Amino acid sequence: MSKGDNAPGLSRLAGVLKGMARDQIPTDLVLDFGEIQKDKSLLTNTYSIAIPKSDYLVARHLKSRSVTSGTTEGHSHSVSTREALKTGDRVLVAWVQNDPVVIDVILDADDVL
Repeated sequence: MSKGDNAPGLSRLAGVLKGMARDQIPTDLVLDFGEIQKDKSLLTNTYSIAIPKSDYLVARHLKSRSVTSGTTEGHSHSVSTREALKTGDRVLVAWVQNDPVVIDVILDADDVL
């Protein structure tokens, strides 16, 4: 079959499905701001309903962990990095298709500079 000439119904169905798939991909919103709520849900600036913790993703570097360094003769230092996301954190959210991904915590410039 070339260009659907022998199966116009199938060709039309394929066109409709392709159009539906294209409509599902957001093209106007890629980055967003959000805030972590008391129940660990995510409330973004553009989506008015809180997204439950089970329905969004978090970049690995935001996971709380401790780092051990300076091991000499059985002596080491353990330094805890920033704790995991907490209530009230303002975050940068990347929308990957329909999935919100928290990629970093946003700070006021006065807190950094």
